[in-house]
Amino acid sequence: MISQYNYWLGEAYFRSGNSSKAIQHFQKVSPVYGGTKLDDAQYMIGMAQQKIGNKTEAKKSMERLI
Repeated sequence: MISQYNYWLGEAYFRSGNSSKAIQHFQKVSPVYGGTKLDDAQYMIGMAQQKIGNKTEAKKSMERLI
């Protein structure tokens, strides 16, 4: 439950323009408790990193997803 809570907090921060805070919450989505949101969280980490201009880390995040 807590992992999904962190996922949705990350989404809220991302949509409000606070990508750094969003990344912090997406990183808390656990493989054990994240369920279907784990891949979504990894994708959103990459998107948030790209949005703040960290293209190198964004690329690494997307490669982890693949």
